[in-house]
Amino acid sequence: MAPLHSKRRQKLIANLAKRLPDRRAIAKFIVLAGAGLAGAAAAFALAVSGVARLKGPDRALAFIPWEGDALAAKADALVMSGKKLPPERIAAWSLAARRNAPLNGKAVRLLAMAAGLQNNEARAEALMAKAAGLSRRDVLTQVFLVEIAAKNDDLKGALAHYDTALRTSSSAPQILYPRLVKAIEDPRIRDALKPYFKSGAAWPVSFVNFAKDSADADMGSLVDLLLESGGSPDPQAHREQTEALLWVLFHQRKYADLDRLLRSVPGVPANLLTQVGLESLERRGSFGPAAWQLLDDAEAGANVVRDDNTKHTSLAIYANAGTTRPIAQKLLFLAPGRYRLSFKVASTTPGEGRSVGWWLRCMEPVVAQPLWRLDAARGGKGSDIVIGAGCRVQLLQLQASGGGGQTGLEAEISDVVLTSASGGKTLTSSKPETGPKAVDSGE
Repeated sequence: MAPLHSKRRQKLIANLAKRLPDRRAIAKFIVLAGAGLAGAAAAFALAVSGVARLKGPDRALAFIPWEGDALAAKADALVMSGKKLPPERIAAWSLAARRNAPLNGKAVRLLAMAAGLQNNEARAEALMAKAAGLSRRDVLTQVFLVEIAAKNDDLKGALAHYDTALRTSSSAPQILYPRLVKAIEDPRIRDALKPYFKSGAAWPVSFVNFAKDSADADMGSLVDLLLESGGSPDPQAHREQTEALLWVLFHQRKYADLDRLLRSVPGVPANLLTQVGLESLERRGSFGPAAWQLLDDAEAGANVVRDDNTKHTSLAIYANAGTTRPIAQKLLFLAPGRYRLSFKVASTTPGEGRSVGWWLRCMEPVVAQPLWRLDAARGGKGSDIVIGAGCRVQLLQLQASGGGGQTGLEAEISDVVLTSASGGKTLTSSKPETGPKAVDSGE
């Protein structure tokens, strides 16, 4: 059985939509206002039901039956309840409210809705503009004005009403963000959004946070929006948002978009995705999965050891007895070829199956078995790795095993270097595919 609120929503949309003018001619902008005037208003009304400024109009009307604000609130609640109401009745309620509250913007907006239901577009638009002049905080008014601007192919005006609604109402994102998520696929809309990102308003940051977690968002378009607009003018907010989005792209296997976004991060080395040096641990927050990331917990893990004099970085590794798992990992975009991985390992608890080793996994395309592995590494060692033409993205993991004794593993690894086995000094990066792979990495 469908939930009650779902039935109410379907009924409300059906009742309003079948009685409003057909707006299919503005399909190229319809993404801005969702399902059009009726659908947008209905969805919003249900999303914010019970959040009206005057929450108890019946109580107020019991004392003063002609009180204008209460009459407007009562009429608004009835219109948004999903009941099939004749436009003449809506207009009568609105006029009654205006007699005692002539500056009530909600009453004027209801008059505009009644005119729209009577197919009087010119009067509806004029009244809606008047309602907006009386109250910028009535979000439904702004939603209707978005639809009117879209009908007139006025992208700038539509976004201006988005901005007004999102600046003045905490409830507006519930209806507007899902529409904007789809809208940013259009380059013209991304371009028109630039001034709002640069303005320092809070809602663009909030919108990006919403979009990155939305199943309906096209991540390539979201990355385009951040790169083209410059993101938030607040450095900290922009940094945190970029870091969070890098991880979303990693888990969704959007590697080409991850590469584009990563290159915009200040201070990112050009060879970050082809090198394995432990120094990237110092920037693991900023560089996300492209830097070494520690996977430690109570059973196994690693601590960063840095010599302030030599600037040398190493990892102090631990693993409890009976524990074998990855304790660090790094994303790589290595082009096909032969490589040599060298490193140094010093173990303070040798023997009994205790070991440090490496696994290299192919992430694009995904291959169940490791592409390469090296177990039981001891002392200064190295090994050749061959990457075939079919593997464009790799994940290098450092493994630790506590063995089967009583004491577990303690070791230190340092001087991790990846070079070309053919003698070249410069490692070339692969080009990840740009096609959709919206599945979790599982790492």
